[in-house]
Amino acid sequence: MHIGDSRTGGSDNPLWIKDYSYIGPGSVVHATKIDAEVYYGANVTSDYGSYVGEGSIVMSGASLRHDERIRDHMVFEGNPGLAGAQPGIPDAMMMQLLGFRPKQWLAEVMGPALEKRETYDAPLDKWEHTNKGIVKGAVNPAAILVGNVNIGEGSRVYPGAYLEGNITIGKRCDVIVDVMIVSQDAIIGDHSHMYDKAIIVDGRPARTASTTNDQPDLVRLGIFSWINHLAALQGTTTGDFSLANIGVSAAFGTHIGAEALLLNNSATYSSQQLPARSISYGNPAKVRVLDSTMREREFFFYGKSYPTWERQATAEELKSYTIPK
Repeated sequence: MHIGDSRTGGSDNPLWIKDYSYIGPGSVVHATKIDAEVYYGANVTSDYGSYVGEGSIVMSGASLRHDERIRDHMVFEGNPGLAGAQPGIPDAMMMQLLGFRPKQWLAEVMGPALEKRETYDAPLDKWEHTNKGIVKGAVNPAAILVGNVNIGEGSRVYPGAYLEGNITIGKRCDVIVDVMIVSQDAIIGDHSHMYDKAIIVDGRPARTASTTNDQPDLVRLGIFSWINHLAALQGTTTGDFSLANIGVSAAFGTHIGAEALLLNNSATYSSQQLPARSISYGNPAKVRVLDSTMREREFFFYGKSYPTWERQATAEELKSYTIPK
């Protein structure tokens, strides 16, 4: 994410974020006033002079123009963004939209964790990141692997990539420049591509005193998955041969079905299910085409017959896969 004040330094466009606010991956907060208990989804953009009132929800992919104001306890969504007609966000609506209660999670899960103080015997400037996983592919020295990160044969991890946690990446995958993957137990299938500045993280657990969901939605990418530039996936599952295009935002529990396509800058909300071979777009994303052909998906994806899955695997490897037509 990017958080900063106005470049002119003017006092009329300050930046402040109050207590118990949650800012999602890929978001840009530019000279914005964010009141207490606000939720930002993934890839939200708020421009200078904007103000987000207390307890509001700004859904993934939404865009606030400069000097725009959201009243207290409103749901704001879309690009260009629009607020709901009436203030007030009942608990059931929050769970439907987000799948968890951000303030409770921040107070009851993250709060105690932050209170655990750690001491270091040596200065941190010489601390080295360590990886205990098995690396069979090629990792650029400018990439960072932390924890138990396993890289399959023929896979490549490019400069600026940051991989942390328990992550298993299959054969012949590409993790391109500045991709971030953070997960307790991510599984990424063979021949998957994750492009520049994509963010792939677990969903947030809703474990609080009043909820029973104590496990996060984990990262699961099928074989031949294509995650394009600036995509932000939170606890998302993708089926084999699925495509998540530029700047998409997928919230907790989203499932992108096998051979399905989610088009540029689309945003899914909590637990949204996109059927196999569907083409979806919009904010919020809606299924526009069912049972599409490979040619249709390629046309929407790049306007030409690329990528074709056969180009990503050798003839011998293709014997192990069923390539969609």
